[in-house]
Amino acid sequence: MNKKNFCYILLLISGTGFGSVFIANKYVAISGLPTTAYLFWFTFVGSALTLIPVLLSKKKYKFSFLSIVHFPAAASLGMLVPFGVVASIADKLPAGVLTLSFSLGPAFTFLLSFFFRMERFRYIKIFGIILGFIGVCFIVFPETSLPNPESAPWIIFALLAPIGAASNNIIVAKLKPPNVSPIFLTFYLLFSATIIMFVIMVINHGFIFFWDYGNLAILGVCWATIVQVIGFIIMYIIIPRVGPVFFSQIAYVMIFSGFLWAYIFFREVPSIWIIFAIMFMTIGLIFTNSNEKKLINF
Repeated sequence: MNKKNFCYILLLISGTGFGSVFIANKYVAISGLPTTAYLFWFTFVGSALTLIPVLLSKKKYKFSFLSIVHFPAAASLGMLVPFGVVASIADKLPAGVLTLSFSLGPAFTFLLSFFFRMERFRYIKIFGIILGFIGVCFIVFPETSLPNPESAPWIIFALLAPIGAASNNIIVAKLKPPNVSPIFLTFYLLFSATIIMFVIMVINHGFIFFWDYGNLAILGVCWATIVQVIGFIIMYIIIPRVGPVFFSQIAYVMIFSGFLWAYIFFREVPSIWIIFAIMFMTIGLIFTNSNEKKLINF
């Protein structure tokens, strides 16, 4: 199996998992567990799980200053911002619709890759970005696109998620420590996120035990933990091999698996406007990801 096909398989696994985490967010929102506590606990449990192989391997790595900066930056932009945003509005938008916000991730990744001279300027990619924004308009502007028209402004807020994810793709590509195991990198990422969220949680709510909020909170935290650990290990495998724009194609899988998960668990059926949005965003993704790959040395 060649490198690209191997990465596509990993992308399918990771994207299906990330597409399902919107369901976990819904369960947590229903349980009443504060978003800050939710983020703290799944990063804490995830870092504890990844610490086990780190300790067993007994390997030691030397990190440069920029490599050390990478961990809190990636934790904030790649995890806490995207999943904090979608978790905080999980009860305001259908789970399937929330996945659509990530469809603009490849577009934002391309723009940042071009800015940092990792991608060449291509008109076809700009056309794809325009189609993606048209897709967003199909959700935001028609009053019948969402079950509750008043929730449309939350779509704009949800765009912070793909912006954060795209920024993280570039950070990983530029600052990731070389020759370090993906499991080690995932541990340091999750541990950095744990420290950040512990401070935020304590300041806002005090120390919270997630199991005090019932079975839905327990299910949501465990679900999100598994998805995050697997997803970020795969991220650290894919991006160094084929680049950030390739990895951003995870949005394909997240969108379609997200709507499938939403139908299975909540029987959410998208409106005609959402279907139009999916069509435009999918075509936009195809154009945005056409002829990518060749990176320019920075």
